[in-house]
Amino acid sequence: MLHSIKWKTYFTIIAFFTITMAISGIIIYNIIESDLQKKAIHTANLEINFAIKQIDDQFKYLDQAYYAIAFDEEIIKELAKEPDEINYKRILTKLENMLFSTNYKVYSIYLKDIRSGVIVSTEESSILRHKSGYWVEGFTREELKKPGLIHTRDLTTGVASLTALAGRVKKNYFEDSVALLSVNMLQYSFKEILVKDNIYPHSIQIISDQNNQVVVNSNNDDPAAVMVKIQEVSSGGRVMIDDQPYIVISGESEKYGWKYTKLLLEKEVFSGIYEIRKLLLFIAFVFSVVMLIFLYRQLDHVTAPIYQLSAMIKKYRQNSHEKVVFKTDRKDEFSYLFQSLDDMVQRIDHLIDEVYKAGLYKKETQLRVYRNSINPHFIYNILDSIIWTMKFKDYNKATDIIQDFSRFLHHTLHESKEFISVSDMWAELIAYCKLESFLKDDLITFSIEFQEEIQQQRVPSFIIQPLVENCFKHGFKGRKQGHITIRGYTEGQELICIVEDDGIGMSEEALDALMDYVRNYDINVNRKHFGVASVHHRLKLYYGEEFGVNITSKLGEGTRIMVNLPIHRTDDTAAEIDIK
Repeated sequence: MLHSIKWKTYFTIIAFFTITMAISGIIIYNIIESDLQKKAIHTANLEINFAIKQIDDQFKYLDQAYYAIAFDEEIIKELAKEPDEINYKRILTKLENMLFSTNYKVYSIYLKDIRSGVIVSTEESSILRHKSGYWVEGFTREELKKPGLIHTRDLTTGVASLTALAGRVKKNYFEDSVALLSVNMLQYSFKEILVKDNIYPHSIQIISDQNNQVVVNSNNDDPAAVMVKIQEVSSGGRVMIDDQPYIVISGESEKYGWKYTKLLLEKEVFSGIYEIRKLLLFIAFVFSVVMLIFLYRQLDHVTAPIYQLSAMIKKYRQNSHEKVVFKTDRKDEFSYLFQSLDDMVQRIDHLIDEVYKAGLYKKETQLRVYRNSINPHFIYNILDSIIWTMKFKDYNKATDIIQDFSRFLHHTLHESKEFISVSDMWAELIAYCKLESFLKDDLITFSIEFQEEIQQQRVPSFIIQPLVENCFKHGFKGRKQGHITIRGYTEGQELICIVEDDGIGMSEEALDALMDYVRNYDINVNRKHFGVASVHHRLKLYYGEEFGVNITSKLGEGTRIMVNLPIHRTDDTAAEIDIK
């Protein structure tokens, strides 16, 4: 089945269709996935840019407040006085006024007099006098060399809830510092920048400082671990968090180096494509089923006439007697093929009929020649011998011979029957052998025996007598006496007839030459051994190549001729034998 054009084409198209569908699906899926990712990243970048602007705005207030204080002449002038003469309440009032002027974005202001260690704080609206404490431990010298952002500690409690812009206050740019200044903002204000994402509810949002320390995050229990994973990931890259793939999008403040990072859960970004994928798979499945059914029907429509034609040819080949008409109801190219084959078959049938009739006529002609070619010389000899017997006045002998001769002529010349029974052939052989023995002065004896069960078997006429004649004529040259045995019996589905003499026999070379001569005998060319050849070829014409004459002989011991023919013809209708 798999070697037929139909199934080869079917599976080839299926394979091509499957591969094409798979490649097309992958391409379409990747295009949609890429488009969704671009849109998600674009939207996230807009949010991040807006958040970075908000962060910069927050720092702008700190920046403005810090430099307003650090360069405030009134505060610097007050701090330049002797420690006992400094009016810290005046400085505190000034700081509180500046705090309120920042629209409340600045949470508190700390100022520490370096000489006296007095701390002025708007957070408690108090003046603290101590020369050591958190301020000394809170900022390193490096951090206070120039104004910088510090968010890891609270100036009063050490809790990381404030972001400070800290630095030194100088009399002028080139002189020594007179105070330490810290302008503070609540980190919670950065929490407000993290907008809840309704499109991607499980996204993670992180604001980190210039040292990649997390300031605030949206909804992750371990933001520091997340920061470790995303530090080496560029924007648009992917990272695994809690066994879930995330897309990383980040932005950075150019002035302060703080980052806003957003991590989008892939299954939320591509949730739409998952639905599209299901729909595409369903459409592809339905389309594939419809396509395969349609393809099968189309291929069946194309190949069905071929199988129909093959069945017609097989039927025509198996049963040549039944007329097969190559017709079809189709109107396409196959109709021309069927019509052409029908014309060709009719022509072949006509030619076969002509050849068959010619062959049949030739075979019938050969059969009649074989059957009717009775040696007239034998008749002359019998008649001449009867005359000499009458001259010697042996009238009883002459009477017997005449009766045997009459019987012989009756069997050989009656109505030219093609088939006779074995019993009739037996009577014919007895008459003939008596005549031949009479011609040999009764010195050559004979015996004839056929099984009882084959007496009614129908056999071709004149089939054994030529073989017996051959024995009388050639088997006893140089000898005066001898014996001929004729017998018939069944063996399997064949009738076997044996003609055997104890005459001079033949050498192996002579026997081979004789058999070759008999097999290739042509009645139009050859004249010798007509009797044996006629029997051999008549049997083959009647029954087929497996039947005929077989001769065995030994020089000086005699010759044995065997004839085999089928035994299935036992009634009168056997005379109308089919010519093979």
